[in-house]
Amino acid sequence: MYPLMTPYRPGIRMAGNAGLVATTAVGVGDLCHTLSISGPRTARLVKIMCYNNTGANATIIFGTLTNAGAWAPRLPTMMCLNTFDNIWTEFDIPNVEFVSDTQAGALGTTGNIHVVGSVALMLVSIELEEFGG
Repeated sequence: MYPLMTPYRPGIRMAGNAGLVATTAVGVGDLCHTLSISGPRTARLVKIMCYNNTGANATIIFGTLTNAGAWAPRLPTMMCLNTFDNIWTEFDIPNVEFVSDTQAGALGTTGNIHVVGSVALMLVSIELEEFGG
């Protein structure tokens, strides 16, 4: 009998609770989803939708903030083609969990999901799966 390599953890699928987000100033993280505070929670992205009508190709990157407020990228940079619906599904997105870590002090992370765009006014929407108690 072969052991189960990775146990399946059922999570709750939902849209990002910030709704449709427009990227703002270059290099500033815009909040896409705030983790629930009802217990230890983690989340992973299962779908990313981005519309870029800024006149040129641009990039986005997803990450979180440290407890000290510094940017902490979690996913690789993604290219958003101009005037196209850019969609990534869970098969295209690395399996990275956003974790709230308050035990590590200033080096810990909030776990909230933020997006940084290389240009302003790109429209971003996410779907995620949230785990935990």
